[in-house]
Amino acid sequence: MSDDEVRKIRVLVVDDDSNVRTVVAIHLRQLGFEVEPASNGFEAFNILAGYGRTPFDADVILLDLLMPVMDGYEFLERYEGCVPVVVMSGLGDIAKLPRQPFALVVKPMSMFQAADTLREAALSWRTHECPLCMASCRCPEGNDMTPRRGDRTCVHECEGDDSK
Repeated sequence: MSDDEVRKIRVLVVDDDSNVRTVVAIHLRQLGFEVEPASNGFEAFNILAGYGRTPFDADVILLDLLMPVMDGYEFLERYEGCVPVVVMSGLGDIAKLPRQPFALVVKPMSMFQAADTLREAALSWRTHECPLCMASCRCPEGNDMTPRRGDRTCVHECEGDDSK
């Protein structure tokens, strides 16, 4: 993966500990990621939705479990988006997670290993095989999972028709 591809990966870092958010953000930025911090799940929802600001089009969410206001468990329970969630925790009970995250990284963590996991997660949902022309493609900016099953449009302009 080239440095240009890595720079395009946008990570929403959700952790109540400002020191953790700052250190993680600094390291991820040094590794070429774009980072947006949030101090709890409620703030993360606001950032993703763009309340009072431009929405943050995250490629992956790095989520702590134990936080005030809205913890990671409640966030996972309410979150209905397609963006993969990587849970980071040192104390949380992962057996109680309401849904399966893409991955789990244990704090304290190696930022290089965390970065590899974040890259893998980001590319897992943005990359798919076109159901019309069978080409591998990366979803267009801001588009979650196109083309969808039954869609008759192809982002490759292959003029494919899945009704044949």
